[in-house]
Amino acid sequence: MPTSKNRYALIPEVSLGSLKFGQRIDALVDEKILVEIETSYDFPDDERGEFRVYAYSDDPDGDDVRILPDEDGATIGTFCCRESIMVDGRELIGLSLQELRQELKMEADQIEEDFEVYDGDIQTIADFDGLGVQAWLRDDKVVTVCASVYED
Repeated sequence: MPTSKNRYALIPEVSLGSLKFGQRIDALVDEKILVEIETSYDFPDDERGEFRVYAYSDDPDGDDVRILPDEDGATIGTFCCRESIMVDGRELIGLSLQELRQELKMEADQIEEDFEVYDGDIQTIADFDGLGVQAWLRDDKVVTVCASVYED
């Protein structure tokens, strides 16, 4: 298992800790690194339809990191982090949008305000396409960061 410090280190469009984008999920489940969690997502606009969600085996509820498969359903496509995620050793969770821009050294490509999430909470979504990073903010504080490999 990765150490907690290393576990949350994001190399944009490459890896989160020891897990890499494109890595086979079934092998990680067989090695007891990941477990499938009860939650599944079904987004009407997503051509994948319903798909499974995974978490570290020592966090079976996926409270800190959720791992979503790529379009093929078999490999890691997205990491969603709610407790911690670091880029170049700097924590992103808890930053304001302005602080996030400074840490990432770029402006957001797109910002969607007043987005209602599944529990009725209202959040702002900021996309940083050049890094494959999407930040979700509540009351101008980053609460979740999802990292993917963005296709050009």
